[in-house]
Amino acid sequence: MKTYLSAFLLLFAVYVKAQDAPEVVTTNPSDSLSGNLTHTRWQAEGAFGYSQGVRPYNEGYYATYNDKPFGKIRLNSFTAGLTYNFSRKLGVRTDLAFDHLKDIDDNSLDFETVYLRMSFQAVLNITSILNSNYDTWRFQLLAHGGFNLGSLITVRTKPDQIVGSPDLTGGVVLGVRPQYRITRKSFVFFDFSMFTNYRQNHAWDGRVAQENENLTAKLVNASVGITYSFGKPLGK
Repeated sequence: MKTYLSAFLLLFAVYVKAQDAPEVVTTNPSDSLSGNLTHTRWQAEGAFGYSQGVRPYNEGYYATYNDKPFGKIRLNSFTAGLTYNFSRKLGVRTDLAFDHLKDIDDNSLDFETVYLRMSFQAVLNITSILNSNYDTWRFQLLAHGGFNLGSLITVRTKPDQIVGSPDLTGGVVLGVRPQYRITRKSFVFFDFSMFTNYRQNHAWDGRVAQENENLTAKLVNASVGITYSFGKPLGK
C-alpha cells in the first residue's frame, strides 16, 4: 500500500505541475472549462484500480470472498499510458501496468503473484464519431482494443518456497472508457477492460494450470485515472 500511495502522490505532483504550464485561452481565462475542448496529438495518463484474475485457478485457490458483493474490491493495480491521436476519432495507445494478485480469504490456499503487462491498442472516440460538433461537451465515451503481452511472476513468500520461471503471456484486450473533462486539456476517467490470454501456462495462483485450462486465461480490470493532453493541436 505504501508503494501505491507513493506512486499516487508522484502522479498528482506531475499533474499539478502540468496544470501550471501556460496555455492559450480563447475565452474567459478565469474559467478553464469555458469554450471548446483543446484537441492535441498526445495524451498521457495514469490510473489506479482493481484487477481480478477470473480464471484459471488450481483447486483450493481463489482470490475473492465468495460471500461478499463483487468479492471485496481492493486497490491492486497501477497503469501508465500514452496515446497518439491521428484525428479526433482515432488514436493508438500503449500502456504499462502492474497487477498484484493474492489470496484474501482464509479458506483459500496461500498464493501471491505479480502480473506485469503491456498493451498496444486502437482507440475510438465514440462521441466524436456520433457527433462531430462536440467540442463543448464535458463527457466523452471511448472504446479501445488490441493485443496484450505480459509476464506472470510468483512472489516468494517463504524462504523454502520453490518459485519457477515467469510465465510469458499473450492475448487480446477490449475495453470501454467514459471520461469527464475537468480542464481544457484534462479528463478524469473510468476504464473497464477485459483481457483474454491465449498463451498462458500458469493459473493466476502461480502454479501450472490444469490440462483442460492450460494456455487460456481471463482477467478483468476497473480503473480510475487522469489524462493530460499535450503536443500539436488537431484540426477539425
